Amino acid sequence: MGLFREGELDRARERLPIFQDAAASYRWPDELNQAMQADLGADWMAWVLAGIDSRESHMGLALDEDGLGDAGHGHGEVQIDDRSHVGFCASGAWRDLGASLDYVHHNVIIPAYNYLADRFGYFGQDYARLFWGAVAAYNCGPGNVVRAAARGQDPDSRTAGGDYSADVRDRALALKEALA
Repeated sequence: MGLFREGELDRARERLPIFQDAAASYRWPDELNQAMQADLGADWMAWVLAGIDSRESHMGLALDEDGLGDAGHGHGEVQIDDRSHVGFCASGAWRDLGASLDYVHHNVIIPAYNYLADRFGYFGQDYARLFWGAVAAYNCGPGNVVRAAARGQDPDSRTAGGDYSADVRDRALALKEALA
C-alpha cells in the first residue's frame, strides 16, 4: 500500500483500541453519523482518527527520537503544535496518544466543526462536506477553510499539500480495509 510506511499498519493495528476509545467519546449530529457511516461504516470516527495519525506522523514512524516533528513544533503522533497549544505541549501529556486524542477532540476537532457549522451554507448543507472541512481545519485552521469555501474553493486548498482531508479520508478507508 503506497499510503503507508513499512510497519505502519502493524502500529495502526496496535493503536486501534485507542482510536476506538477516543472515537466513542464523540457526540455527533445524527445527520453526520448517517453520512459518515455510509462512507466509512459504524466505526467511522476511529478510522478518521487513525487516518489523521497516519497523515501526521505515520503512526509515530516519522517522528524524531523525542517524539517531535514539524521542525520541533509538532508534538506526538497527531502533531499538536506548540505554537497554538502551549500549555498542553508543555505538560508532556502529548506523549500519550489517548491524552492527545482527547485533547484534540475538545480543543481542535469539535471547536473547528462548531465554527464551520455556524457557516453551514458554505458547505451546501452537506454534513459530510462540513465534517471533512473540519478535518482540513485540523491542518490549516477553520478560518482558512471558511475563506476557501466562501470563494468556492476546495477546503483542502489551504492545507499542506492541498489535500489534507482527502488524504486523511483515503488513509481512513485504507486502514478500515486493512484492519477491519
